[in-house]
Amino acid sequence: MTKKILIIEDEKNLARFVSLELQHEGYEVIVEVNGREGLETALEK
Repeated sequence: MTKKILIIEDEKNLARFVSLELQHEGYEVIVEVNGREGLETALEK
């Protein structure tokens, strides 16, 4: 089973960089751009 990580970051370039690095390490990455969306996503999963 793939481990999931939720990134909440409003700086798109930083979120993309971190996401790519984590995907390279084998994680499934979900990116949200603000706290409200991040919280909603976290509660859904």
